[in-house]
Amino acid sequence: MNIRLSWLKSGWEAPACVLFAFLLSKAVILLSFPEHGWDVFQPVFWARWDSGLYFSIAEKGYEAFPCWTQFKAYPPGSPDLCGNCGWMPGFPLLLRALMYLGIPPLEGSMWIVNLLLPLWFARIYTWVAPGNSRIRTLLFMALAATWPGSVYLHAAFPIVLYLLLSAGYIDNLLRGRYARAAVWGFFAAIAYSTGFFLALLAGPLLLLRHWRQWKFLLKSLMAPASVLVSFGIFLFIQWKMSGIPFAFFVTQSKYGHGINSPLKMLGILWERAQKAVSFDHAFPDYFAVGMTLLVLAALVYSVLMWRRKRKEEAVFSISFLLLFWLVPMSMSPYLAFHRQAIAGANWMRMGTRVKTWALAMLLCLSLAVAVYLNRLFMMNLLI
Repeated sequence: MNIRLSWLKSGWEAPACVLFAFLLSKAVILLSFPEHGWDVFQPVFWARWDSGLYFSIAEKGYEAFPCWTQFKAYPPGSPDLCGNCGWMPGFPLLLRALMYLGIPPLEGSMWIVNLLLPLWFARIYTWVAPGNSRIRTLLFMALAATWPGSVYLHAAFPIVLYLLLSAGYIDNLLRGRYARAAVWGFFAAIAYSTGFFLALLAGPLLLLRHWRQWKFLLKSLMAPASVLVSFGIFLFIQWKMSGIPFAFFVTQSKYGHGINSPLKMLGILWERAQKAVSFDHAFPDYFAVGMTLLVLAALVYSVLMWRRKRKEEAVFSISFLLLFWLVPMSMSPYLAFHRQAIAGANWMRMGTRVKTWALAMLLCLSLAVAVYLNRLFMMNLLI
C-alpha cells in the first residue's frame, strides 16, 4: 500500500490528504441519505433546531423575553427566560458579514462551513503526519471526517468554526506560543458555548511547565486570560442588547444545568433509553453512554502517556477529557452529547500515537455511528 501511495510527494501530500478527508466526509453524507441523492447538499437540508437561533442573532441581534409571554408550556409568571441569548455570537457575526455582501444566512452558513472544514482538516494533518506513516495518516484523516457526531461538521451550526479556532489555541498553547494562543482563544471563546473551558484547560499545563518560573508563568497566562476577557466582553454586550445581566446563563438555566455526579447522569441516560418509544429515540442516550466509556479509555491512555514521560501531553489530555466531556456529562442529561462529541474532536492532537489496530477499530466504529446519527439528524431526532 505504501508503494501505491508513493505518488503523494511531500509537496502534494498535505493537500491530497485534506481533499481525501473532505471528499470522504461528503461521501458519508451521500451514503447516509441515499433516498435524497444530491439534494442533501442543498442548504435548506442543513438548517435545523438551533440553526434558526443563530440566524436570528445575525439578523436582529440578541433579544430576551419571559417564556410564559409567548409559550403556553410555561405557567404565567414563570421566571424562565427565552430568546436567543443562550447561544454564542461567533457564527452569527460571520453570517452578518456575509449578509452585507447580499448572502442570506441560510446560504451563508453553507459557505462558512464548507470553507472552514478543509482548513480544520489541514490542521489535523499537521498534527498527525509527523512521525506517522502515510497509511496511519490517512486513517487519522478518515477518523476526523467520520468522528462521532460529524453530521454537525456540515450543518448550519458553529461546530467547524469552533474546532478550527480551538485547534489553533491548543496547537499554539502546546508549542509555547502564548501570544498566538491568546488570539486564537479570544475568538474561540465566542464560537461555542463550552469555549470558555479553554481558559481552564490551560491551567494545569502552564503550572506543570512553569511552576518554578513565575515570570514565564505570568507571561503564559495571557492565553487563558484572553479567553476570559472575550467571554466577559460577550456577556457585557449581550447585557446591553437584551437588558438582562448574565442573560446567557439565565437563558441556559431553564434546561436544568447543575453539578451532579457523572454516574448519576449515566444512570438517567441509560434509564431514559430503556423507556424510549423506539431504538431511534433511544440511540442518542446509548451513544452518550458509549462515548463516556471511550472517554474513560482515553483517560487510561493519558495515564500511560505520563508513565512514558510524556507528562505535558498527559496533563493536557486529562484536562481536556475532564472539561469537555465529563464536566458537561455531570451538568444535565438534556445536553446534546452528539454535538459535544464532535466539538471534542481536537483531542486527536493528544492521540496521535494510538496503536494502528486501535485506530482502525475506532474508524470502523466511528463510521457506523456517523451514518446512523446522520439518519437521526434527518429525522429531527438530534437536537
